[in-house]
Amino acid sequence: AFYQETRGVRRLGSAALHLCFVAAGSADALWEYDTNPWDVGAGLCILREAGGRATDAEGVEYAISLDLDRARAPLLASNGPLHDALLDHLAGENL
Repeated sequence: AFYQETRGVRRLGSAALHLCFVAAGSADALWEYDTNPWDVGAGLCILREAGGRATDAEGVEYAISLDLDRARAPLLASNGPLHDALLDHLAGENL
């Protein structure tokens, strides 16, 4: 959804680390289609403490589910001001 329209897509293998990059301002956003609670928990805490925003693809605040049947969820995270534009872009894609 974003690959062709960005200056680069960084993949280092850890969603928690990517969330920390967004929290620190080293990255503008993170989009993960299929996350697990154990992959994002620590990074979400850091992102939110830094004032970042995390939602699903529809803009509903991202919540970690302990129900393993529903635990895997899409995650869009940003520094905040960029978030609505990212949600608009995702809404235009066929995910």
